[in-house]
Amino acid sequence: MKRCGVAKKVAAGQANDPIDHVGTLCEFLSFLCLVNAKTVRPGEGARIEESDFGDYFVAHFAPYARWCAAQISRYTSEPFYGGLGLLLGYAAMIDA
Repeated sequence: MKRCGVAKKVAAGQANDPIDHVGTLCEFLSFLCLVNAKTVRPGEGARIEESDFGDYFVAHFAPYARWCAAQISRYTSEPFYGGLGLLLGYAAMIDA
């Protein structure tokens, strides 16, 4: 993510917590799509390759999303969250 111009500014007071929220991962994938579509420009010094979306999806998003979906399905009794878990699990199976 740092190479692509996305990083926390710890010196500016941002927490140095791991970026392991499924929403953050989705937002990063969206950013990569927008850069590849040339609708946004990455920050100065960022280097984004066309293969970054697929590489990140396979190496980071899909495994985490599968784990997260399994946890949601295991622990929720609410149909809404169960549905979100299913949707997330299916998203993790998309062939990037």
